[in-house]
Amino acid sequence: MSIFLSTRTAKPSKEVLLSRPILIIPVRAELDNGNISCLVGDISKQSRLPETVFVVNNSHAERYYESPVWKENCRTITFLKEQHNSDSFVIVDKTGGIERNMGKIRNSGMTAFEKLRSDTALIHLDADCRIAPQFVATVIRQLSISSFTVQPMLYLPFDNDPFIKRTFFTHHLPLLAGECVRLLSGLPATRLGAPQLAATARAWSCIDGFPELIEGEDFEAGRLLSREFGLSCSNSVEALVLTADRITKRGFESAARADRKRDNAEDAVSELRFDNPLFHLASALAAGRIELPQDHKQAVESKFDIRLPDPASCSDEGYSAALQSGLTPFLSNVERFSEIWNPLIATLYSGIVSKTAALEKQVRSRYNFTCGSEEEQQIYWRLAAGMLAFHGSGCNV
Repeated sequence: MSIFLSTRTAKPSKEVLLSRPILIIPVRAELDNGNISCLVGDISKQSRLPETVFVVNNSHAERYYESPVWKENCRTITFLKEQHNSDSFVIVDKTGGIERNMGKIRNSGMTAFEKLRSDTALIHLDADCRIAPQFVATVIRQLSISSFTVQPMLYLPFDNDPFIKRTFFTHHLPLLAGECVRLLSGLPATRLGAPQLAATARAWSCIDGFPELIEGEDFEAGRLLSREFGLSCSNSVEALVLTADRITKRGFESAARADRKRDNAEDAVSELRFDNPLFHLASALAAGRIELPQDHKQAVESKFDIRLPDPASCSDEGYSAALQSGLTPFLSNVERFSEIWNPLIATLYSGIVSKTAALEKQVRSRYNFTCGSEEEQQIYWRLAAGMLAFHGSGCNV
């Protein structure tokens, strides 16, 4: 795919060698839920105003039958054209129908301009994301150091769906704690979703854009970009992408939740609850998902008077070995969590506790929870701050 000499269909009059940063955002039925309105508002507040490409898309069948999705997409285009900052918007209209292939859809946004400078920043988001006013400027600074950068991302319950609100913390606390433990061990971030990916036009051209896959195009693009240009991870709060927690049968790590929602499950907490970072560490070590230097392993064992399991010492993803280490999976309150969390991160990274405390205050200012207990909210924000603090620990920055 040639990004530099593509056929321009969106704004033929703007035939310039574009160097302004570009946001690329696929949009499908995101107007009525308020997502696109919130994101447009965030874009209008950027200190470094970008060009924004909206790829409004639906299937051929949805167009043929004039489905609710197609009608909402048509209203979305009208909405975007009416915005006060629409001069900086490029609308790629795929409401006539496009193959349901996220790689192709994202690539159609990158080929909306006739010519781009090789150092033009192409920043990908989804329509259900929220960004801070310094987001674009922060990403641009990162791309002045590296041709490819990964932004941190955090799931939040923007949707008013009561099932999402009921299951949010039981689902996401283990995922976020596991990600923190992975980053603490020095491994790179595992979540390379599209809203985390930004690279120069030259870098995207080198890998021929997103692989044309129905799904998983973002993970594969991240892998290709990191192989070619190294993995540079931002740990700035301003670069943090907030994205909507969703429940789908495929993707969003939510298949089990989708089954329970479909079955009208009353017990929203039927899945395993665990927020203990030491338990995550023991489980991941036992399953061979992470490794710790021997001196770090011994320091943790000495600090907490435990015996961490050896790699691949048990089945079931290391869960049994963590239990056998005498660790409880669920701490249940923020005081007990802090008694483990702060000493653990201080043992592995000197001086990190004060950094995470400062980051926690900044992250909290981005969103107010309307679900969960105060304890769950505090633990989530503490882990989110840790994720940010460690986001560059396994990367080439």
